[in-house]
Amino acid sequence: MGRSIWILGLLVVVNCGGKDGGPAPEPAPSVKTDAAAPTPDPAPSSADAGPPEAPAPVAKPKDPVYRCGEGTCKWVERQDALQENLKLIDLRDDFVPMILSERSAGKEDYSKNNYREIYLNLAQDKTDEDGKPLKPHEHNYLELFGIPPTLSVLRERFHRTRTEACAQSLDYGKFRNLKGFIQWNPGNTAKYKKRFENARSAFLSWAKKRRIQDVEAWLADPANVRKNDTVRTYVNARNLYDGLVELKKRLECEEIVAPGELKEGIFDEAMHRAIRRFERKHRLFGYGFVNEKMLPYLHATLLENDHQSLVRMVTERVAHSLAIFEDGSVRQEGKPNPARPVNLIGDMTRLTLAAMGVETPEKAAAFFERHAPEELAGLVVAVALPPLPEYYSDHMDFEVKINIGDVWYDFPHNPDGSLKEQPRGQLPYTNLFVRHRGELISLTRLGTTAGGWQYEYAEKQVFMKYKSSDLGLREWKYIVGAPVWFPPSTTPPRELIEHVQENGSWVPKVKMKQLGPSYASAYGLGMAIHSLTRRRANGEVEDWDNGIRSHGSVNYMSILYGTSHGCHRLHNHLAVRLFSNLLRRRTYVRKGQLMTEWRHIFGYGGKTHVVDLNTKGYYFELTPPIPINVTRAGILGRVKTPILDVIRVPGKTYPSDLELGLELTEDGSLQPVAPPPDADGGEDAADPGAPTEGLPPPPASMTAPPPSRTAPPATPGAPVNLPPPPSAMTPPAMTAPAMAPPPVGRPNP
Repeated sequence: MGRSIWILGLLVVVNCGGKDGGPAPEPAPSVKTDAAAPTPDPAPSSADAGPPEAPAPVAKPKDPVYRCGEGTCKWVERQDALQENLKLIDLRDDFVPMILSERSAGKEDYSKNNYREIYLNLAQDKTDEDGKPLKPHEHNYLELFGIPPTLSVLRERFHRTRTEACAQSLDYGKFRNLKGFIQWNPGNTAKYKKRFENARSAFLSWAKKRRIQDVEAWLADPANVRKNDTVRTYVNARNLYDGLVELKKRLECEEIVAPGELKEGIFDEAMHRAIRRFERKHRLFGYGFVNEKMLPYLHATLLENDHQSLVRMVTERVAHSLAIFEDGSVRQEGKPNPARPVNLIGDMTRLTLAAMGVETPEKAAAFFERHAPEELAGLVVAVALPPLPEYYSDHMDFEVKINIGDVWYDFPHNPDGSLKEQPRGQLPYTNLFVRHRGELISLTRLGTTAGGWQYEYAEKQVFMKYKSSDLGLREWKYIVGAPVWFPPSTTPPRELIEHVQENGSWVPKVKMKQLGPSYASAYGLGMAIHSLTRRRANGEVEDWDNGIRSHGSVNYMSILYGTSHGCHRLHNHLAVRLFSNLLRRRTYVRKGQLMTEWRHIFGYGGKTHVVDLNTKGYYFELTPPIPINVTRAGILGRVKTPILDVIRVPGKTYPSDLELGLELTEDGSLQPVAPPPDADGGEDAADPGAPTEGLPPPPASMTAPPPSRTAPPATPGAPVNLPPPPSAMTPPAMTAPAMAPPPVGRPNP
């Protein structure tokens, strides 16, 4: 893959200053040196020379970085490392991505970022997001949300693995015997235990009839295991049960759960939650079940998984420090081209790990044992790395192409409420390019989402509506760190509510973390606004915004195969990396924390809920904006343009006097609702202020008969379904707190 030019036997060094050297928005703290230049031997003394003079003290670096090569490291002055053209990889505990920084290198543009301190406390395992200190043995596992652990946190993880008795006593053979798909069944949490006990009873009875004295010795012969169904059933049930018992031990040993929190051999909700935390610790995309994706992490030792966590952490720091994009996601046609690396991030990471001497689990464990916590807290590594490709510069000519993939505009339900199958051949993706000397070079291609059928709230009822992604030319002008989502009035109330336990009862509360700023917000930790810069007849410039964004997402499992309300979701760690590095490779103006006053009042469960938000997030303005072009692949199904009407949810009862929404009839067609027979109307069937519980989930993708009303045909390459911007719309005031709040009709992400 053209790595030969990159993987050279070079020394590893890290550079914090300048575009190619790594971010340096905040000055690095002083670090204690653990190695110094050798002390010169004292001059020989004579009988009349008197006592020898003490050797002169060795000067410690004032601004130290850790120069590493071939596994050997020493402290040197930062300036000396830069003069040797070494690259600085920022491994400090107080590192933050560019979108959460507060000042730019070489600029006097300090502006406080409200989420920066929260990010640092989460990454360092100090507090939860609300600022509450973590209890002993509690940990933040937030890689899936864009917050990797720091080097100091990983040091403690390695130390526990090397010293805890439980880590040495785990039986990995029992994990290797786990097969298939093991899931939580709320109605039968003891299923696997009962299956084992029944199979054991049947097998022991079978063995007794055949006078098998030592069943374990008999089962040790693989030929005996294949004797008949009774034996095979017992062995399979025992392997699964033993694996679950060992999994409980492992989850306790890894401090995923506290001792006693899980029951032996029981797959209940507690085990389900524990597996979700295991997935998040190891950046596994899953639903809290044991499956083929999780098994390799169970087969690996704790030390091997710890090392993978270190590799992922260093990978992110290398990508951010060097501000590079190529991650292996772009296919290279023809012969490998050394000038066009496919996986520049991976190549540079391997060189950095080798230079530090941490390329294996055992070497990494030894590295952590050699270094005190205070040394790791401020570690900046200086490494000799190959020069970046020629198209890298302080200001790169980026272009973005987003393809929303194949779309289904057909209504996705059958008349009985069941979902139709609507497979897609082409899935959505976001492709970043750089234009260099007339060539358009693809840097990274990220899976994303596009619009589809979603729930919409109107007239105190829940309907379904097709939420389109805008097509055509747009631009990324504003990048936002720790953005805030302002839910439109059409958001179903139940989507804004979670139930928490207070004083022994469950109480509905607004999901404030979903709104943000939060790693768990609907927009994740990073966002780019899709807008158009226009000039009015009077000469004023406006930024037209239809509410579409590219952003991270708390709903990471929806990416690739799910649909959105029109926005383009990205995996959180990739969104943080992409938007941070765009700022490192593009001129911008730091706007800072934009303040606002916004209130949303809604009813749910017979109560009134109030949402007050006072910030939009931390803004950067790209100068000039990055052009983007949004296209689609094919239109599948019978309906060729988006249905504009809201559609009644099949199986849901609506008030008899409500005429809003099309209705899916028995023959599969969508028809207007018949007016009530008289003016008296009927009694509301749904709780006003709360949608009916038990609605089916919105489909992952979309099919149905022709609608009664559709949008006009779209011109290829042109925006579709975009209302003209309001004549009175003012351009966004990009100085806090004057920027107007988002329009009420802004779609969900």
